[in-house]
Amino acid sequence: MPGNATARVTLGTGTVWVDHRPVTASADGTVDVGAGCHVLSTRTAGNPADSVMAPALARGCPAVTQASGDVGGTVPATLSLTLGPVPSLGTFTPGVAQTYEAAATATVTSTAADATLSVSDPAAATAGHLVNGRFALASPLQLRAGDGAFAPLGAGPLTLRSWDGPVSNDATPLGFRQPIAADEPLRTGAYAKTLTFTLATTSP
Repeated sequence: MPGNATARVTLGTGTVWVDHRPVTASADGTVDVGAGCHVLSTRTAGNPADSVMAPALARGCPAVTQASGDVGGTVPATLSLTLGPVPSLGTFTPGVAQTYEAAATATVTSTAADATLSVSDPAAATAGHLVNGRFALASPLQLRAGDGAFAPLGAGPLTLRSWDGPVSNDATPLGFRQPIAADEPLRTGAYAKTLTFTLATTSP
């Protein structure tokens, strides 16, 4: 085609190839081409027959050879849970009814199709209760993730949060709450408990 010119060529409906590139023809089977020399084809992958290419090359049309190849990468199976600094509920005041709260962060990375964060207390006799030697607080420790509702910790795992797909470096706020009654006896010293946080999946 001469410069500053266009042409409409009828090749048939569906996908055709113009200069070895796929083009969807219009409903009437035509495609528009601009100025210059063009190679048009209806053959699979746009490879015109030699009988078409030879005169096209003789007229200065560009010769193009195409090949397909795959590229990609892999993701290793990952379940990562990192806890922030140990939370402190502060100082318990004897004889005063009060609810003490603290906060922490759990950072989660998962390549699984789903994941669940839970917490449990491995201590059998005083499961869910902070202890100071042989003395335990009357009410169980309560926990939550994000802005969810606080729930008491018991003998079994307490589910805090679930994910329905992969996640990377998701910082989940954790909340801790400990109610203490005004008539509750408190022993001198520190009340504490080692908890186990678990990140698990059913679809690795």
